[in-house]
Amino acid sequence: MNQKFYLIFILSTLFVFCMSSLTAQQSSGSIVLTNFGDSTYVSGMAGEFNYTEFEQGQTINVKGMYGDLSTAVEMNCNYTIFTTDWSSVAYDSIVVYASTAMGNMDGLIDVDFTFPMDADTFGVHDIFDPVTDSLVTQAPTFFQTRVWHNVLPADGGPDVFWYEFVRLRPAGSLTSAVNDFVQLEGVSIFPNPASNELNITTEEPGVVNVMVYDVSGRRVIDQNISGGRLDVSSLQSGYHVIKVEQEGKIAISRVMIK
Repeated sequence: MNQKFYLIFILSTLFVFCMSSLTAQQSSGSIVLTNFGDSTYVSGMAGEFNYTEFEQGQTINVKGMYGDLSTAVEMNCNYTIFTTDWSSVAYDSIVVYASTAMGNMDGLIDVDFTFPMDADTFGVHDIFDPVTDSLVTQAPTFFQTRVWHNVLPADGGPDVFWYEFVRLRPAGSLTSAVNDFVQLEGVSIFPNPASNELNITTEEPGVVNVMVYDVSGRRVIDQNISGGRLDVSSLQSGYHVIKVEQEGKIAISRVMIK
């Protein structure tokens, strides 16, 4: 009993420490990830390894921790593709690694997830123009790590989702299993918190693509801007993840919308 108490105390302390520093780990709710595949977190932001590529049949390791042990009932990893309008799931593969029934809800994440050999690959559910064969809408494709609780919401539900955006390729198609993005340096995003507008500046002039994701991982803005100003007045209050891309380089940040 004492050992269990001390384990929970240590994990809770680590969780508070990680949540107090945006540069320590990727964090959201009670989930803190330290490793994803062959990569280690540096900036602490969801999507830090955005567009990481994997193959069907490849096994990746995910490490981290989660808190709120008194209410956590299940931890799982899954590879999921949503329909282009986010109305439903087009494909998913879910593996439960810990649960109260299994008796291993210990607050630690150290799991090996294998992408199914018959898993739908990136682009399969995209919508193309039948005449020009050009891309109309890209289907959102994710790898998820999530913890379900028995009190969030009242009827039970998951901890706040954090996603690693992935591109799953056919088995044997990649020369390198993991390809991390090139960091876009010198990005400034302000004010934070923001109400109606964000100012986004980079070291180089020109157009930047800005994607904004809410706490459920849903993309709520996908826009090219050249004047540095982004209208966020339509967004719900709460934390959002912002991905800024310019000339193939990417920066990830997090802002609070009031």
